[in-house]
Amino acid sequence: MALLPQAVQRTIGELNEGTVAAFLSGGLDSSTVSGFLSRISPKDAKTFTVGFGHSAYDEVSFARIASSHFMTRHREYYMTPKDVVDLLPRVAKAYDEPFGNSSALPVYCCARAAREDGVELLLAGDGGDEIFAGNMRYVEQLIFEVYTRVPRFVRSRLLEPLIFRLPFGASAQIVRKARGYISRANVPMPSRLEMFNLLSLRPKDEIFEPSFVDAVDVTDPLVQAQDIYAAATSTNTLHRMMHLDMKVTLADNDLRKVNRMCALAQVDVRFPFLDEDLVEFAARVPPSLLIRFFRIRDFYKRALRGFLPDEVLAKQKHGFGMPFADWSKNDPTLKQFVCDNLIAFRRRGFMKSAFIDDLIDRHEPTNSAYDGLKWDAMMLELWLCAHGVG
Repeated sequence: MALLPQAVQRTIGELNEGTVAAFLSGGLDSSTVSGFLSRISPKDAKTFTVGFGHSAYDEVSFARIASSHFMTRHREYYMTPKDVVDLLPRVAKAYDEPFGNSSALPVYCCARAAREDGVELLLAGDGGDEIFAGNMRYVEQLIFEVYTRVPRFVRSRLLEPLIFRLPFGASAQIVRKARGYISRANVPMPSRLEMFNLLSLRPKDEIFEPSFVDAVDVTDPLVQAQDIYAAATSTNTLHRMMHLDMKVTLADNDLRKVNRMCALAQVDVRFPFLDEDLVEFAARVPPSLLIRFFRIRDFYKRALRGFLPDEVLAKQKHGFGMPFADWSKNDPTLKQFVCDNLIAFRRRGFMKSAFIDDLIDRHEPTNSAYDGLKWDAMMLELWLCAHGVG
């Protein structure tokens, strides 16, 4: 517990306390950072969050609970579809390579609001999930690992023949679930993590033009992930997943997202959870304590009980995800913006025209893999245009 406030204090350094603020999504990590900031600067602690006016995505209520609990000076910015249309070309241009994480836009809006309020340094909670095991996929994969601990001969000679050869088994829901569980469990890590990736589910020749597939190594991302996963010094599955996330999810995605968006907003950003002493301590916590009884962040939550509000400790993980699927379906201006960029992207010759038409016409009730790929294709087109390519 003592390492956390020390990490926040060291991150702030000698800066004027009144110019320091924190991102506050209402989750564990941002609430922790905001709480210790309020202890260091009880009168001047500022927090900033972004809302969407959409019940399935808006977590402003949790940010308000944390702000009230720690008595911070709290400000909220509500995004609209107009923000997406107005700001996305600028956000795409800010990166020196195509970047498809849609939460970059809410981060920028939050950082811009902080800068307008005189903030010079923002503290972010990134890194907490990776060092204290806070991603739901960890639990999901550990459930599959239970099956791999069953002796191989029992699996191959008894369980699998029984489950997969049951007459009329496909019509029984429990049998279908058992078959799905076994099929996924038998896929080695980290390949199992990509089983529901749309680019893995659909044949490449249904999505991409042959000339594009011939020009790139479509296996390279998975090979890189396998190499990073295997390079972990621990053989524990949880440790290896956390190692992979530190190298890829955090370093290549989250930190790049937050750093670049804060730079665009002209405000500095630092990450207390990446304090060296804190990371070294977290690395010594046994995996059996990090996740207990398939509960993520169990060790962390027990350590912070009494400091964080109960509502924050109990809430589901969310973050700054946008209701892009609903907005792009129901807002005419954004819908046209997306359509125009996908039509422009078609001439690049990367994706098949029929697949792009499918992306344009497909409207899911909630964000899906197709909406994610729609966003990525649109961002790639915006990035190429912003950097004068084609």
